[in-house]
Amino acid sequence: MTSSLNSSDHIPYMARAAIKECPFADEAAIAGLRYRETPYWYSLLKCRHLGIHRPDGRTCNWTARILTKDKRYIQKCLGPVTCSPEKSAI
Repeated sequence: MTSSLNSSDHIPYMARAAIKECPFADEAAIAGLRYRETPYWYSLLKCRHLGIHRPDGRTCNWTARILTKDKRYIQKCLGPVTCSPEKSAI
């Protein structure tokens, strides 16, 4: 039997626990973030972060970053967050 790539078997236990505690799991918490140029980061595992980039009222994206062995961050936009505009921060 083959397992799906989306299966939780591919996610380390510590990452699954961190995902459950992630403040970005709640739409209201994301909508409450103030606009800023740099993403808000949440650490999933050592050197691995999940973030929300919310620079203005039109843009709100999931972002991921990892720290490489040579101490450089590699960052990638994962796609849009679905936030209700009426819940946006001031």
